[in-house]
Amino acid sequence: MISRIALSALLALAIASPLSAWAEPLKPVGQAVYKWGFFKIYTAELKAPDGRFEWRKPFALSLTYARSLKGASIANASIEEMARLTGRQKSDFEHYRVQLNLCFPDVSKGDVITGFSTTNNETRFEFNGETTCLITDPDFKEAFFNIWLAENARYSSEAAALLGRTG
Repeated sequence: MISRIALSALLALAIASPLSAWAEPLKPVGQAVYKWGFFKIYTAELKAPDGRFEWRKPFALSLTYARSLKGASIANASIEEMARLTGRQKSDFEHYRVQLNLCFPDVSKGDVITGFSTTNNETRFEFNGETTCLITDPDFKEAFFNIWLAENARYSSEAAALLGRTG
C-alpha cells in the first residue's frame, strides 16, 4: 500500500510536470475585458508558444477577477456554457461538477484562475499560482475553453480579441 505522503508526492509531480516540459515560453495572444452590464467581472488573457494559438499546442487562459464570486457559481456557469456551446444537455456535463468545485475556489478582486491545456487530454488549473486540480478527459478541454474561444461564445468579440483577431 502506498503511503499518503508518497501518493501526494506522485500527484504533485504528475500535476507539475507537463508545464515544465514545454520547450518554449508562452507569449500573449490576446486579452479581453468581460463585463456583465456595467460591471467588470474579469480580464482574460490567452498565452501560447510564439503568441500563436493552436488547439493542438499548449496554451494558458488566465482570468483576473475584478470582483468576488463563489467558486460553485463559477463551476455552475462553466457547466451551463459547455452545454450551450456543444448543444448537449447540462446533465451531460454534471460529472465534472465535483472536480470543477475543487478547481474553482471562491475568488476576490485580484485573484487569478489559470487553465493550462497541456496535452489533448489534460487541463490543469491554478489559483493564484497554486495548482488546484487536473482534469484528464479528452472531451473536457475543447468544451471548456470554447467558453472563451469559440466563434459562437457568448462574448464573441471578446473571443476574437483573445485570439488576436481584432484590428
